[in-house]
Amino acid sequence: MPVDPAAANAKAEELRKEVFTLRQLHHVFAIPPSSAYRYIAEGQLQSIKIGGRRLIRRVDVEAFLAAKAREDRR
Repeated sequence: MPVDPAAANAKAEELRKEVFTLRQLHHVFAIPPSSAYRYIAEGQLQSIKIGGRRLIRRVDVEAFLAAKAREDRR
């Protein structure tokens, strides 16, 4: 079954919008990599490691930020 290159590129672009590297997390959400590593180690922020890269899914970032916002309201 042949793969449509345009469809494959579109799917790859869609996936790129759903995950963040630590650098992107820092640029988009102002969370320094050192803090992100600490949150990951403490279990507050979920991540996946693929090869040498640590990736954070958008849904996990949103859940983390919502939890932090709830903490701040206390």
